[in-house]
Amino acid sequence: MKKLLIILACLSIYLTRAQISINNTVTIAQLINGFVGSGLTVSNPSLNCPMSAYATFTTSGACNLGITNGVLLATGNATVAQGPNTIGSAGTNMGTSYSDPQLTAIDPTATNDVCILEFDIVPSCSTLIIKYVFGSEEYPEFVGSYNDAFGFFITGPNGSCSGPAYNNTNVATLPGGTPVSINNINASANSSYYVNNAGGTCIQYDGMTIPITSTVNVCPCATYHFKIGIADAIDNAYDSGVFIDMFACNNPLTANATTTLSSCSSTCTGAASVTPTGGSGSYTYTWLPTGGNSAYATGLCTGNYTVVIADAAGACASTTSLVVNIAGPSTPSFSIDLSDDTLSCYNSTVSANAVNTNTIISSMNY
Repeated sequence: MKKLLIILACLSIYLTRAQISINNTVTIAQLINGFVGSGLTVSNPSLNCPMSAYATFTTSGACNLGITNGVLLATGNATVAQGPNTIGSAGTNMGTSYSDPQLTAIDPTATNDVCILEFDIVPSCSTLIIKYVFGSEEYPEFVGSYNDAFGFFITGPNGSCSGPAYNNTNVATLPGGTPVSINNINASANSSYYVNNAGGTCIQYDGMTIPITSTVNVCPCATYHFKIGIADAIDNAYDSGVFIDMFACNNPLTANATTTLSSCSSTCTGAASVTPTGGSGSYTYTWLPTGGNSAYATGLCTGNYTVVIADAAGACASTTSLVVNIAGPSTPSFSIDLSDDTLSCYNSTVSANAVNTNTIISSMNY
């Protein structure tokens, strides 16, 4: 019985740990691909972060993070974030110190174990969405004293494409502009955004936010610089981390297609139409190898066709493509009922009634 209990206990530990898988051996390209989505062109990525403090992750089962996959930036080894939450003071001292002006503007002492990811983007849309969860071991006992800093900072034209530009503007904020932080989201402040993770089976951090989605108005085709940063305040002890689910256009270009069969495999009477959604509207269409330049293509022979759809965003227009198959009719099938299959004399007649099960063929000859 003791052996059985030990086995069951080990299995339970394995299952709870398996709720999140963290890979902190990824490249910067894998990091970018882990959360940047549709409608964005990314260039010039750079990383100022200790080894093992950045990672990709995947959750499963009953994990209470609220995000299924993405990237993690932390103020210690990223794997510290893996639950269950069995330690009230989990953290890794990375032994680094760096003063970033945007992070120290949030908290002047946020210079320890800094992790910063930067890159340029060109959006093909007018609104970006960023979905994330911020968590920390500083919760709940150090609320009000150790305010580990975190932010998403954007630089570039504002959403109207004119007027004052974004200048390292922090968009990791609640509705109304309150920055997401330990002191601003906890059991006493903005508590509807706070999750007390005591006894949590998926994440080690003692507290975290619910998934938060920030929206940013941008000018399509303009270039923006984006910086994601996090740092320990005062000391290098208890860790904090930000789990980023997605960073993408809020209305990416997608499409679906409908087809009409060609009446015979030897004729070109098929048709297809596509219905796009999202993007900037005013779509253009290119059918290959034939089919024209509209949403509806006719005179198609049997075979595969590709339609490329672009929106009206100009030089940075987003595109999507579909492969459409035009099939021929199903093989005709007939049943014949003979009125009399016995010929008694030379001039006798026999009648037949054929039933056509192929709806494309409208008439038959006998």
